[in-house]
Amino acid sequence: MAWLEITIDTKSDRINSVVTRLTGKGFSDLVIEDQEEFEEFLEGNRDYWDYIDEDFQQRLQGLSRVKIYLEDTDTAGLARLESAAQELGLPLNV
Repeated sequence: MAWLEITIDTKSDRINSVVTRLTGKGFSDLVIEDQEEFEEFLEGNRDYWDYIDEDFQQRLQGLSRVKIYLEDTDTAGLARLESAAQELGLPLNV
């Protein structure tokens, strides 16, 4: 079985509205990557890390996203997802 990884890029302050819209459309298995949570994690665990990749940290700057995985044959799910992204005014990255 093949899977599609679909990413919706957004701002950290819009994560909740994106997740609410997606769960309202029937999507439940979401992967949330929030740059602000990453920064909070780093600050809260400073004693436990020796090195943070600055390039990686720069790539995450201001970026938050929600990832969804669909079977590549799930055309109905992809249509629901496209509709939700359009309602939010956010592009999908497949």
